[in-house]
Amino acid sequence: MWRTDDDEGRATTWIVLDADPPSRVRYARVAEGWTAGTAAVALTETPSGCRVTVEYDLTAIHPDAAADLDRFADEYSTSLASWQSLIVDHLDAGGAMPDPV
Repeated sequence: MWRTDDDEGRATTWIVLDADPPSRVRYARVAEGWTAGTAAVALTETPSGCRVTVEYDLTAIHPDAAADLDRFADEYSTSLASWQSLIVDHLDAGGAMPDPV
């Protein structure tokens, strides 16, 4: 279990629900009083590396959170592309991948 803060400073608690290292992990996540749900990450080996699939299933806990989830869904493809770029830049700079969960 660990905690992160979103852009608005809301604490989010993450808990590993199940995992099949190094190919899959699924988390429960709760942004206190705001949203709750699951996130799943799956890696599939390809000839040039791997394909990463990230899926979220989130529910608004607070009525005002629904608009945030709509924005998240609208910007999802852009966010994933940004994450991909950050990871590639990190690895190209000699950064290490973390140990499997």
